[in-house]
Amino acid sequence: MDAEANCKNLVHKGIVRVADIKFPLPYRAKSFSLVIVSDALDYLSPKYLNKTLPELARVASDGLVIFAGYPGHQRAKVAE
Repeated sequence: MDAEANCKNLVHKGIVRVADIKFPLPYRAKSFSLVIVSDALDYLSPKYLNKTLPELARVASDGLVIFAGYPGHQRAKVAE
């Protein structure tokens, strides 16, 4: 099974949920123990980024993991 089919299968089973992060998320506060965002925030304007980050934190109860940046420029930051 290829990666795209695998991802669609996880979404279909409800294991992974997908939402448009540009708008308020359709989930209650602390709906997820962990929220993972990969290579999405780099494309948001500051207007949307300032609204999106609090939304991501709101729906996460234990943590928020953000993968961002450009290939070849690896940096890691940890924030509470």
